[in-house]
Amino acid sequence: MAWLPQAASVLTRFLGKFRQRDNEALRLTACVQRAIRGIGQWQWLDRGLEVAEVMVALSTWKRARRLIVIRQHVPTRPRAGGKQPLLFRELEEHRDWRYSVLVTNDTLTAAEAIGRTYRPRANEENCIKELKEGYGWHEFNVHSFWGTEAAMLLVGMVCYNLVHHLNRCVLKRAEAGLARLKTLRLKVLAIPAIYGRGGRQPTLRLGVADGRLRAKIRYWLERIQRLGLRLFNCNAVGLPPGVQA
Repeated sequence: MAWLPQAASVLTRFLGKFRQRDNEALRLTACVQRAIRGIGQWQWLDRGLEVAEVMVALSTWKRARRLIVIRQHVPTRPRAGGKQPLLFRELEEHRDWRYSVLVTNDTLTAAEAIGRTYRPRANEENCIKELKEGYGWHEFNVHSFWGTEAAMLLVGMVCYNLVHHLNRCVLKRAEAGLARLKTLRLKVLAIPAIYGRGGRQPTLRLGVADGRLRAKIRYWLERIQRLGLRLFNCNAVGLPPGVQA
């Protein structure tokens, strides 16, 4: 079966000609920032929104790739996304703008079209970033493909949504923006406590000296209790003693 490696190589090259056009967010490294400062012409997309493109070869790339740079004018769009590097704050022509950069293998589509297509995906990138940085999603690689799928689905669909539900229905932080998991871990979840009984009643003794924080935690626990959550009636393990279906 010596022909298999050659066949695989030919198939890979053949499929590469028909690869899917992909656009991915890129970090604003020093090399990318230099490329942005070298852009001389920007195209108007919308009020306070402009786009440009540039070819850049990063140190880890074998060839130059096409970058689509999207910038938003902060005074015009106060809720603009993107980043503003520290160096840009000192430059008059970049001071009032926030930048997002995409790397693409699409050489045919105009930069304006790519920018308009990618905008609805911006929140998806934030979710992926949160899964990687907060839940360690990128570390759940196991030897089995389906094992990796199961681990990622468990983290992505169950844990992520539970924390999201905690944010919106218990902590009530929607108006101030949802807290990320690493923030919740330090301020809400990682609180030492001892669970026991006092006066024949279940008691949770928190290791918190701040009265305001204790009041917040008491309020959160009361909100969780009022949610009326019920356990699933799982025949495999049954219900805990004293819990009704």
